[in-house]
Amino acid sequence: PGHGGMLDRFDSLILISPVLYWYLRLLAF
Repeated sequence: PGHGGMLDRFDSLILISPVLYWYLRLLAF
């Protein structure tokens, strides 16, 4: 952590994307 740079950001994106996906789905319907 701290020195990850692009990889660090990519990692958090992978962790967060499912949550964002369901969040947007619930908002859309």
